[in-house]
Amino acid sequence: MNVAYDDQDLVSYLSTAKSISPELPVVITQFILDAKEIDVDAVAQSGRLIALAVSEHVENAGVHSGDATLVTPPQDLNLETLDRIRELVVALADELQVSGPFNLQLIAKDNRLQIIEANLRVSRSLPFVSKTLKYDFVAAATRCILGSARESIYPSGAENLSGSRGFMEPVVDVTAGISGHVGVKVSPCFPVFLFRLVWVGAKEVPAHTRWW
Repeated sequence: MNVAYDDQDLVSYLSTAKSISPELPVVITQFILDAKEIDVDAVAQSGRLIALAVSEHVENAGVHSGDATLVTPPQDLNLETLDRIRELVVALADELQVSGPFNLQLIAKDNRLQIIEANLRVSRSLPFVSKTLKYDFVAAATRCILGSARESIYPSGAENLSGSRGFMEPVVDVTAGISGHVGVKVSPCFPVFLFRLVWVGAKEVPAHTRWW
């Protein structure tokens, strides 16, 4: 994965891709500036949604989800956007007849949602949301795969825009730079969050950082 900032970058990346795999296509998408990136972890059985958790990135879209700072429940998404996310997840689960875990990465800008990708597997954030929301997504997914899921259960706090927050944090780039994470569940959140940033190697926190 690469970001082409100009025509020269694009030509260079396409040439490299052609030399590596000349028979395979190259996917090109527009880089959307100043957008909010959202991660969704969900579980469904036979297309029926069982559980859902939404996490938002603190950084703008463009930081790889494996390296971004995540917070759940989301603090900067309005109810309309959350409702639309739910509708999208419900429709996708039904269309694909999902039985088990799946995850989505979304971009939100100008009151519009777009899907970056959808994966029929667990994500790296699943343990994070399970611990923060006190809901065992893995157990729910296992029941769905085995065909013994219970009635729809939405994790306590998954739709709550206040209360304690969980963070999963950061080294930043479009491509994945790390494979592990430092998680922290805090309330009040920001003093401990800042301490954790320094603990994982952050040298300074920009004065213009938006803290909700």
